[in-house]
Amino acid sequence: MPFAHTHTAPEPVPQNSTNKPLMIWRDQFSTHIPSIDRQHKVIINHINKVDIAARKSNAHLELSHVLSGLISYTKIHFAYEEMLFRTFKYADHDDHVVSHTRLLEKVIWYKNQSDNKEQDIAKELLEFLIYWLRHHILEEDMAYSHYLCQKGAR
Repeated sequence: MPFAHTHTAPEPVPQNSTNKPLMIWRDQFSTHIPSIDRQHKVIINHINKVDIAARKSNAHLELSHVLSGLISYTKIHFAYEEMLFRTFKYADHDDHVVSHTRLLEKVIWYKNQSDNKEQDIAKELLEFLIYWLRHHILEEDMAYSHYLCQKGAR
């Protein structure tokens, strides 16, 4: 299940030969829901760990470990968002859950590719993660932001 372009092409992964983080938090990512923003920052940190792991000599071993952490944390984050949707009766709950499911399926697919050493997936994986995070936060999460803030989500 290689990366499928759904809206726009992902931005190229910057060459990162330094110890600078590949992704940094930007104010434009804020949903104005502090609990969600904190979780998104953790996901950005996981993506940066994927970048670091991809540059190591034993990349497939490192990627497997880092991707396991990313998958576990993302499941927690998605469960939290979905709990907020149910609590505050968010109308587009079902569509958002489908997006969550698709993301996890793709990341698990990449992890399996890495585990099986079938191909070098690091660059494609990073392109997917950067695109997904930006798209998901800036479009899909922003769609619920105002509604959940009005309902009192913190």
